[in-house]
Amino acid sequence: MKRNAIAPWSRRLTALLLVLFMVVSMIPMTALATEPGPDPPAAEAEPVTEPEPEPQPEPEPQPEPEPQPEPEPQPEPEPQPEPEPQPEPEKQEGDAQGPMRMPRAPAAGNAHFRVIMDNGQTLDLSPGWKIQRTTNGEYNTFMVTSNNPGLYVAYLKKDNRQWTLILNGFNGQSITYVPGSSSSSPYSPITITAMGENVLAPKDGYAVDANQHN
Repeated sequence: MKRNAIAPWSRRLTALLLVLFMVVSMIPMTALATEPGPDPPAAEAEPVTEPEPEPQPEPEPQPEPEPQPEPEPQPEPEPQPEPEPQPEPEKQEGDAQGPMRMPRAPAAGNAHFRVIMDNGQTLDLSPGWKIQRTTNGEYNTFMVTSNNPGLYVAYLKKDNRQWTLILNGFNGQSITYVPGSSSSSPYSPITITAMGENVLAPKDGYAVDANQHN
């Protein structure tokens, strides 16, 4: 009777112990199963190799410029002969007009005065010209180129078509008006002005032309 009473409890105890044993034996395995494993070894990074730069082609050498030919030397111009100095015309002392000009005859057909001087010289006096005594005692006509006619014994001044005959120490035998073309003749009567002592007298009762009488 006692053996039958104890047997059920012992079985139960044995079964409980087996269960506990099984639980205890399974704990390490579960812990091992739940624990994370070691990290796998990281893959080694492969070194990145930069691509080598492509070699640049060397620049082609520039051709040297061809030497330019030197310009041919120009021949030196031949020296020009220096002009021979012209002799200066005589200048009357005290004449503000400057170098005297050679006398000239009036243009054909132009009105003018024909003057016979005291020594018999016959001169044609045109407007803008004067009669002047030279250093050798003779007379000549000269052009007046400024407002100051300088020295003169007779000066035919022209203002447009108005003529004025100015005598300044004149000594002659005659003064004759020679008419010409209408374009060269004065518009109005000619004015005569005397300055200083002037002589107008023919020799031996008539005017003597040295070109016609010896």
